[in-house]
Amino acid sequence: MRTEPNPTASALALLASLQLGTLRLAAQSPVAWQTIGSMTPPAVAAWDPASASTLLFVDPIGPLAQWEWDGASFRQRQNVTGLATSQRAPRWLGTDPIAGRVLALDVPSHGAARVGRWDGARWTWQPGPILGYVRNVCFDAHRGRIVVLESTTGSGAPSVREFDGTTWWTIPFGPGPLPRTGAAFAFDPISARCILYGGDPLPLECWAWDGASWTLLANVAAPGSRRGAAMAFSSALGRLVLYGGSAATTTWSFDGAGWIQIATAHDPGLRENAVLVAEPVDLLLTGGARPATSWRFTGTDWAALGDLATPAMRLGGAAAYDAVRQQVVLFGGLTNSADAGQLFDGRWHDIVAGVAPAARAYLHLHWSGIDQAVLLFGGDGAIPTSGVLGDTWLWNGSVWLQRLPAQSPPPRANGALTADVGGGLLLFGGSDANTNALGDHWHWDGTTWTPVVTPAMPLPSARCRAAFDPARSRVVLLGYDGAAARIATWEWDGVGWTKRQPQGGPAVSGPADLAFDPRRGRVVAAAQPIDAWNGTNWTPLPWLPTNESTFEWAVVTDLGAQRALGFLLPGATVAHLTEHPNAVETVGHGCAIGPAPLLQGLQRPALGAADFALDLGPVPPLAPAFLAFGFGGASMPLGGGCSSFAGPAVATVWRLAGTGGLARFPVPIPNLSALRDLRFVAQGAALDPAGGAFGGLVLTPGIAITIGE
Repeated sequence: MRTEPNPTASALALLASLQLGTLRLAAQSPVAWQTIGSMTPPAVAAWDPASASTLLFVDPIGPLAQWEWDGASFRQRQNVTGLATSQRAPRWLGTDPIAGRVLALDVPSHGAARVGRWDGARWTWQPGPILGYVRNVCFDAHRGRIVVLESTTGSGAPSVREFDGTTWWTIPFGPGPLPRTGAAFAFDPISARCILYGGDPLPLECWAWDGASWTLLANVAAPGSRRGAAMAFSSALGRLVLYGGSAATTTWSFDGAGWIQIATAHDPGLRENAVLVAEPVDLLLTGGARPATSWRFTGTDWAALGDLATPAMRLGGAAAYDAVRQQVVLFGGLTNSADAGQLFDGRWHDIVAGVAPAARAYLHLHWSGIDQAVLLFGGDGAIPTSGVLGDTWLWNGSVWLQRLPAQSPPPRANGALTADVGGGLLLFGGSDANTNALGDHWHWDGTTWTPVVTPAMPLPSARCRAAFDPARSRVVLLGYDGAAARIATWEWDGVGWTKRQPQGGPAVSGPADLAFDPRRGRVVAAAQPIDAWNGTNWTPLPWLPTNESTFEWAVVTDLGAQRALGFLLPGATVAHLTEHPNAVETVGHGCAIGPAPLLQGLQRPALGAADFALDLGPVPPLAPAFLAFGFGGASMPLGGGCSSFAGPAVATVWRLAGTGGLARFPVPIPNLSALRDLRFVAQGAALDPAGGAFGGLVLTPGIAITIGE
């Protein structure tokens, strides 16, 4: 056994041994879509004292995921124990500063509510009553109670429910605020009351709840009418801070008696239904329906947090891969499209540009090799630029440039744009301003658009998609074929169009987006299930699970990583097509007197994941914690009912747990192809004389880690 006090060095030594084949290969999986590290706008968030980070949940497309922001970067926590089964984010997250724990209120659409407690490693849930329409929630740290404002009907008078950790209480309401939605509700530790402000209908009232009655603090409050504002207590100011809401970008503080506007040099812009989190010093503003970048409030001003940028909602948007800068460009959509777009290179970045194309949806976007830029054409314009558009733009990685060619295709939306055989771009079909299907073919040569007419042409299609297949030097197009339930497959060889007669094919209401998959050398269609085109037939492939009833995939060819990338545009969830999935799975059981600590992954164990880590806890604060890496396999009895699941140890590391009872072990994974599909097992232990069942040690279950892509 080799002992190494530096966790990072030990992990790297282990991975070096993996390259020599000392650990067994994981079984290769069939090709499938796997989500990769990207966080959509958070629905709820709260400060977690145990991990000294902000815990975040989103309303998921697939399984519910838990994210954490440590002030510098955000990471997804893997193999979380006890997550709510509702497949939606909890209705509310809050911090109990007395117990030093995060609390959650989960309100399913059917059934009783549940209160969750996060101990830094697992969720435990306590059933509660059936709640009606939950309007607002906050934690009263003075009385140690969760305060819930609810209505029995959508327009009914609100009532107050409180939970003291054991019992739910229904409080006689008496005189108080009228029914409203979108009000800000937060605890003020200075006056030891929960403060309610604004809402819809848009009253100017400010109310306080002390656990027994409501007090109207202001009938005409200075911040003005606003719905969906965010409010939290700022330790730096010693006051509540209010920001955003409908049509409001000003920052206000509340000192327990009145409102004072804070003059800031910067502001996060229009934000409605954002989350404001009270961190130990600053405030974190994240989520909301409009901008995607998160912001930090220091007590005097706002500062943008670029690494916590999240994608805007882009149903009806488009994606294209920038081959020079090796990043994906997203633009447009039915919602939140009045921006300059976003970039994805493993993290999200907002495009900041003085000039940008007008807001639009169902546009055409593709990499133009001849221009060395991403080309945008047309789309369905949004207010105030309503109507179908026919303009041409280029994104060169720095600015948007409008091109004014001598000849252009008629305005259109929802057509097919892809690389053409021999260079340039091919545009086909779409719908005009009267929603008529178009069947014209155009070529872009870097200077102008030229119409292309051949004897055989695909039928006019109001919605069609295409992709260039460099392996066969063909453009593959999916469009309308005249039959109600069928989609036609056409190919363009640079001279003429040929209609194919495949067996099967994408069976969807409209043509799915297409892209070339370099790994398989085939064009893939983001239908459900996905299909791969071999030049003769479509072959179904597994599909990424989703709980969304309406969604659209945009797929692109990531030339840098040589893979197919998929973007689920309502929330821009990102996945890639791979037969080398990474995985983190709990194996076996822990060993302790009482609940055993757990071992969990932070981020996915993918090649090149420099921020992958393992968390061990909860254990006593500052306790020595140990981690063993090994082959895994059958459990090995250790005595006292405890077992080892890591097998013979290849390396052991140790460190002291933090004051919150968690020990974090960085395990950076090099970007070495020799590590692909390799599997190892880790198991943790910590010194805990009171809870230790094995020589004063508590043991975690094992954790099996498969390095993938």
